[in-house]
Amino acid sequence: MHYALMRDSFEAPRVNRNGKIVASGMHNLAMWRCMKALREFDFHEIQRAASVGNVQVALLTAKMYVNLLAKTGYLREVRPRGPNYPTRYRLVRDSGARPPAIT
Repeated sequence: MHYALMRDSFEAPRVNRNGKIVASGMHNLAMWRCMKALREFDFHEIQRAASVGNVQVALLTAKMYVNLLAKTGYLREVRPRGPNYPTRYRLVRDSGARPPAIT
C-alpha cells in the first residue's frame, strides 16, 4: 500500500474515526487571538470578536473554551459572574501564537 501527501499544512488536520476532516482549528485560533488583543473579556465578547468571515464561532464553543482556559490557569477572573452578566477574564498566561489545545 502506498500513500501520497495530498496537501501540506502547518496544522495537522483534525479527523474523526472514519478519517473525515471535522474541523480546521480556526475557531480556537480566532478566539485565542481575540483574547490576546482584548484587555478584558467575557465569552460573549470572544464569540462576537472571533466570528469573522468564514469562521463563525458558536456561543457554546466560546463559553466552553474560555471556561477550560480559566480552569487551566491561562485566564484570571477579574469580575465574577452576576445575575445579569457573565464572568470577565484577563489573559495571564500567553503561550505564544498557537492556541492551547483542548484534548
